[in-house]
Amino acid sequence: VGQARSIFHKHGEQEKLMRLEINTAYIHSLLGDQHQAFQLYHSALVIAETLGLAGEQYLGMLYMSIGYVHEALGDFPQALFHYEKARSQYLARNETRHIINIERNIACISQTQGHYLSALSRLNAIVERGLEQFPREDATIRHSLAECYLSLNRYDEARDLALQVLEGYRKFNDSYRSARVLLHLAT
Repeated sequence: VGQARSIFHKHGEQEKLMRLEINTAYIHSLLGDQHQAFQLYHSALVIAETLGLAGEQYLGMLYMSIGYVHEALGDFPQALFHYEKARSQYLARNETRHIINIERNIACISQTQGHYLSALSRLNAIVERGLEQFPREDATIRHSLAECYLSLNRYDEARDLALQVLEGYRKFNDSYRSARVLLHLAT
């Protein structure tokens, strides 16, 4: 990575350097090194902001990624701040799938903080807009709804949703998420 970074600097390949920083940050985030991921995402953000139109297409993803890091670190106010910035970028570009994911992330923060009714309201608002063209996102939104219902001891609703979600995850051969839903059903 260091050698690639030097080459990109030497040849003025700022966009390639930015993408290297983004991908390296993602790996650090997966490895649980959120502080290093945070630094790399910020480095990529600085580069994106200097690239003009070429960098604009990365801003939503960068704000969202920085939000993820803050969320993983438990800094919910900063996570929400960056999610809102990402949401603004995605709204301007009419990127529906990303808007759905951002809104789910915001709802999950409410859920994590024990604000289940707020989370339910946000998640139901997403479902009401219709997710037919995004079946994976639909399943994850409904999964989050089922988790909220469980937390509120609304077991019948949680069970009904969990069964729908399980069917969706099985269609995608998503064994990890299927197992999580089965755990919710057992609860």
